[in-house]
Amino acid sequence: MTHKLTTAGLVLAALALYAAGADSGSAGFVIAGVAFEMAFWVRRLPRRQDAG
Repeated sequence: MTHKLTTAGLVLAALALYAAGADSGSAGFVIAGVAFEMAFWVRRLPRRQDAG
C-alpha cells in the first residue's frame, strides 16, 4: 500500500508543480514537475528482466 501512495504522491506533486509553473511563469517549477513525473513513470512501468 505504501508503494501505491508514494507513486500517487509523485504524480500529484508533478501536477501541482506544473500548475505553479504555469501560474508563475517560472521554468524551475516546470522542470521540477518533469522530474517528479519521470520518477512516477519509472516506478509505474514494469521492470525488464536481464536478457542474459
